[in-house]
Amino acid sequence: MILKYMIWLQSFFSIIELSTGYLHLAEIQKIIKMELKGKPGIYGFLCKTNNKLYISSSSKLSVRFNKHINGLQSNVLLQNAINKYNL
Repeated sequence: MILKYMIWLQSFFSIIELSTGYLHLAEIQKIIKMELKGKPGIYGFLCKTNNKLYISSSSKLSVRFNKHINGLQSNVLLQNAINKYNL
């Protein structure tokens, strides 16, 4: 069951990557701010290099995403992966 879910998540993240792959980080941040402003939810970061997945939740998704991207109050392992492999 977990493997099926992981495969589904990877395909979902691939769709997100295809739709944002041609954008610069500043453009992605702008879209996230507009689309997710004030919305709660569950989010994840998938490292395609080592297939590690970080999943968490937030009451303000856009604020939390920006904190991760800017290295503020971020999970240490996630931040290390972002620094090493880029976003």
